[in-house]
Amino acid sequence: MANGRCRMHGGNSPGAPAGKAHWNYRHGQRSKKAQENRREYRELMKFLEKLMAVAEDSL
Repeated sequence: MANGRCRMHGGNSPGAPAGKAHWNYRHGQRSKKAQENRREYRELMKFLEKLMAVAEDSL
């Protein structure tokens, strides 16, 4: 085809839209951003637990 895409198979299509624009979007709890936020939260909680343990040991 003149535009570089196969008429039958799509070829270089950009894929499905992301986020709320996707037809199967439900709530966003499993989005990349939500997963990243949960990962950062877990790392922060582990750091705070270690900090509290050090503080208890110094008393």
